[in-house]
Amino acid sequence: MGANSAYGSAPLAPNNVWAVGEFATLLHSNDLGKSWQVKNGGEIGKGDPLFSLAFEGHQGLAVGLIGSALQTSDGGSSWQARQLPIEDRSLYTVAAVPAQPGEFYAAGESGLSALISNNQVAQVRSGVADSISAAAFSPRFAMAVGLSGTLLGSDDGGRHWHSLIHREEALQTETP
Repeated sequence: MGANSAYGSAPLAPNNVWAVGEFATLLHSNDLGKSWQVKNGGEIGKGDPLFSLAFEGHQGLAVGLIGSALQTSDGGSSWQARQLPIEDRSLYTVAAVPAQPGEFYAAGESGLSALISNNQVAQVRSGVADSISAAAFSPRFAMAVGLSGTLLGSDDGGRHWHSLIHREEALQTETP
């Protein structure tokens, strides 16, 4: 990758690792990162940066600057470029939603939050105006974090979010 920067990575299976970065770069390693193959982009000055990627089974999604995205449905053998309809804002994180096979949660600039499934993007209300930079899902709970102390939780696969900061502040004010 030379002087390019990498921004995110995701393991797909043992020894099978993916990474994204500047210039729409998508890298793959099948030997735990000892060697890498460029699967997309990588040319300086060409393509928007990709910030994060996630896999759920054979489906994968990489997201980046101003709605740029790459999508695969065959475990990464082939990737299709997409421009997500998200009002010219960037996505900084993407995570698979375990309770909904084939569904991804993506979030980013100015509190942007969306569920992506079957080539459909459904924006969901995050309740914050600050950027969301990371998200993680378990089968029963999800968390998202971001700028200015953003800490969000979801109990329904990312469809509704609530601040976890208010709960913590309330506990602190009640303690003598």
